[in-house]
Amino acid sequence: MFSDADTVVLKGSPEIDWQLLATSLQKAGVKHLDFKKMKVYNDEETNTLMFDRCVKALSNVDSLEKLDICRCKSEFVERIAAVCRQLEYITTGSINGSGIDLSHFSTNLIQLKLKGEGNGLTITNVPALLNMHRLKELGSIFKIMPLGIIIIRV
Repeated sequence: MFSDADTVVLKGSPEIDWQLLATSLQKAGVKHLDFKKMKVYNDEETNTLMFDRCVKALSNVDSLEKLDICRCKSEFVERIAAVCRQLEYITTGSINGSGIDLSHFSTNLIQLKLKGEGNGLTITNVPALLNMHRLKELGSIFKIMPLGIIIIRV
């Protein structure tokens, strides 16, 4: 499906055979999956099912280093970060949901760009940042809760 491609961009319809895609990505050694321009369903239940399939499939692709994620719920971002521990770069479209827990993210991260909707994104478990020794860029975070004293060296 992909021959020597470092980046695969998914656009348009969310009708994807995620398992076939994951197998092809792994076989080709694709490093960057960009699906920020992929359309999502208007129906929440259908979106949840699609994202469940995506998480399950991408958990088997250990060649991925960079992921650009479309507009989605914070739970999906946490789940994908939890199963793709090798990721070094994560960028998201607008995340809807009350907040995101940083404990799900790998210590391998070099760049983490999260985009919140409306009133911003509440970040929890901020001390997890202390274990992200490779982190060079942390972008688009609007609110950090609870805000305590923490020294971060990046």
